[in-house]
Amino acid sequence: MPQVRLAAVTPDRWQVWSPLIAGSDGWRLYDRLLMQPDGQFQLAGRHDRIVKIGDKRVSLSEVERRLLSLPGITDAAALALTRQGRQAIGVVVALNAALDRHPASAQAAVETTAAAVAGAAGDTALMAGGRRHSGDQPKQTRLAAN
Repeated sequence: MPQVRLAAVTPDRWQVWSPLIAGSDGWRLYDRLLMQPDGQFQLAGRHDRIVKIGDKRVSLSEVERRLLSLPGITDAAALALTRQGRQAIGVVVALNAALDRHPASAQAAVETTAAAVAGAAGDTALMAGGRRHSGDQPKQTRLAAN
């Protein structure tokens, strides 16, 4: 389309201008693009940690922020997964030492975590790990909320 212009504003950030975009500033893309010699481009991921799960866009940073607001969770990391051909969100959470010593409380925290992620994304694979103690097997519970 001759009226559409795509330009690199930094070596890895792109902006697009078009008569269909209001204003003269164009639209900043959060996609990573690989430019081909023929002027075509290939999508190579995103910069903003937003993933598409089903028909929803989910911020992995927001999932982590919400998990950290739950009682008993001291650290959290979220990432996009592909499970059986479907996009999902996987999270790893670290529970505080008090929960680590009380399995029932830890299980409740894991279930709350699963519900929080499932509510945000609708489909999750969740790995929750407790602290490792010398000689103990890692405490891990795998939950799938579909």
